[in-house]
Amino acid sequence: MGFVANTKLLCSKEFKISGVVGQCAPIKNKDNLQYVSTTEIGMGGTNHWYLGGIDRTKTLAVFFDIVQTEAKVK
Repeated sequence: MGFVANTKLLCSKEFKISGVVGQCAPIKNKDNLQYVSTTEIGMGGTNHWYLGGIDRTKTLAVFFDIVQTEAKVK
């Protein structure tokens, strides 16, 4: 068991975080917005969430957005 838990997700430049579904609350922060997608699913708009108490029965689903990259053609 854990108390006063939070989680922060960091991604590569090919992915952005759309949101999290589960028992959590978003922590809005102004830094690290390069990891956040404009499309929100569940608790979105951030990469940092407050979980409260955690144990082995807590489940979160994280949704990602694939960033469109231009293919380089020679």
